[in-house]
Amino acid sequence: YEISAVPFNITVPGYYIFTRNLEISGASTEAIQVNASDVTIDLNGFTLKGTNFAGIWQKAGATRLTVRNGCISGLQHAVLAWFEGNRLEDLTITDVTDVTYLGAGAVVRNCIFADHYFRTEFTGVLWLDGGGRVEDCVFFHNRSYNDYPIKCVRTTNGTEIVRCVFTGGESLDSV
Repeated sequence: YEISAVPFNITVPGYYIFTRNLEISGASTEAIQVNASDVTIDLNGFTLKGTNFAGIWQKAGATRLTVRNGCISGLQHAVLAWFEGNRLEDLTITDVTDVTYLGAGAVVRNCIFADHYFRTEFTGVLWLDGGGRVEDCVFFHNRSYNDYPIKCVRTTNGTEIVRCVFTGGESLDSV
């Protein structure tokens, strides 16, 4: 399925691919709403940009969402995927003002998280429920409104962090 405009609502499992750079603004709360399990969103090297609440929002009951191969920029949340078995791969996520959240068992691989600017010191760039894995990712220039160092990856029990780079006083946090 091709994604050539936003907002876009996914209601059936499948492979969805961007055909161009997309920008969301105005009254819509999310660019892409995911209401189905077993969905892959391939940004195909393109950028999803906006100033709204969320770039990609996985709704209740949906699981196994994969988002890959592109850039997400300028939103409050890049991805909100609360449920199990989700993946982020080969993404650059920049200029976001709140956490990217993934549910239990999530895998984040080969991603760059940069230039996030948070309103509080109590948030994080990437928040994972337990049992997940973050590997080969880079976190840099992520700060809070008053320049407190940010907890880049916040996790609950059992999440593995492997071969990741953290710069500028950023760190890990288990909650």
